[in-house]
Amino acid sequence: MKFTPTLSLFSLLSSAVALDSNGNGLHDDILFSWNTVKMPFAVSDVMANYMQGENGDEDAFILITGGCDSEKGNERADFGEGDLFACFSTSSKTLRFDPFANTFQEMASMPHERQRHGAAAVGGILYVVGGRDSNDELVTAVDAYNPNTNVWTTVGQLSNDVVTSDLTAWAWKDSYLYVTGGFQADYTAVGNTYRLDVPGDLGDDSETVLSVEQLATSPHPRGDYHGIELYGYAYLAGGISHASDWCEALTTTERYHMETDTWETLGALQVGRADMAMASMNGKIIAMGGETKPEDCRDLPDPAYGSVPASHVDVLDPQTLKWIQYEKFADKRFRFAAAVVPAQNRLYTFGGQLPHDFTCDCFPTTDDIGIGTETFVANDNDDGMSAGAIAGLVIAAAIGALVGCFIAYKCTKSQTDTTIREDAGLEKEDAGMTT
Repeated sequence: MKFTPTLSLFSLLSSAVALDSNGNGLHDDILFSWNTVKMPFAVSDVMANYMQGENGDEDAFILITGGCDSEKGNERADFGEGDLFACFSTSSKTLRFDPFANTFQEMASMPHERQRHGAAAVGGILYVVGGRDSNDELVTAVDAYNPNTNVWTTVGQLSNDVVTSDLTAWAWKDSYLYVTGGFQADYTAVGNTYRLDVPGDLGDDSETVLSVEQLATSPHPRGDYHGIELYGYAYLAGGISHASDWCEALTTTERYHMETDTWETLGALQVGRADMAMASMNGKIIAMGGETKPEDCRDLPDPAYGSVPASHVDVLDPQTLKWIQYEKFADKRFRFAAAVVPAQNRLYTFGGQLPHDFTCDCFPTTDDIGIGTETFVANDNDDGMSAGAIAGLVIAAAIGALVGCFIAYKCTKSQTDTTIREDAGLEKEDAGMTT
């Protein structure tokens, strides 16, 4: 009989480090850094959509559309009582980012300027819906972009009772375009959900009102949020609503099941935020940054203190349906976009607005590109042990386990040898008796 040990030192170390749940070892996290390349201009309130190339993921790219392209971002408005901040320059530009070459290319401009819009790719075509222009008017036109021909087409209009800004949009089965939530013209939040009948061809039909199918309404009306499609569900988190006078950043998380047209409320974010960037990476939903609100939001002496950009990073595991806080983002920002490139296992963020700057009395835009990489990092330890001490304990435990395996092997081998000798002696006796 031969005893074969089934655990190697490497497997022991790997399991001890990766699977330890008692505060010793490593845990999954996302570490952020800044790209050495900047965007061609500072911008916020954009959409960033991952698109496959002719060879699928191998030559994929990211399309960035529209946004607030004023360097001052949201600045104090000179109308009203000075209690409003707004962006007065809206982009119609389309940027194509090549993550493999780390370069930008400006493509054909959209037919309509817009910011705070929704966008999703259906059948290799990017559809852009909703949002607002520089006059704060809702954009009813639905524009479609074919990256193979670099041509934009207005394929129809949304009716006034359907169109919103600060909404979320997603695609499903490469055939359907969904939109939900957002703000109506007067900034009333809604939970209406629609499936758009996008055309099979991209003929110019700019005057036609598109056919939409109204679906189940979300029980949580809100705007300033995003939705991510994953495994047949759309996951939505955070946002803000008129119900709180836009003074409470929501922790609300829900998911919509496309197959059954049903909504389900999930575990709340640990910190409520609006205008977060969201993406899916390695089967998890990632929410980054965003806008928090102070507790005394309604009583502030100056609305400049009412929007507080955050650096939180939360990750939702679709298996447990619970949010886990990861290491924080590289800085505090909101109104930015994110997209993941699977072939690189990288998450990219684009632009956004920074905390209020009193020198310009504005929330300035930025041209930064963040890069997030999933990795393992050392767990925090309440006893104040260093990472080296933790690693030493892990290695010592692994070596102890290996010694245990060796002793078990020696004992088993000794018992096996004894059994073999005893069996051999019995066979000799039996042979003598037979003879």
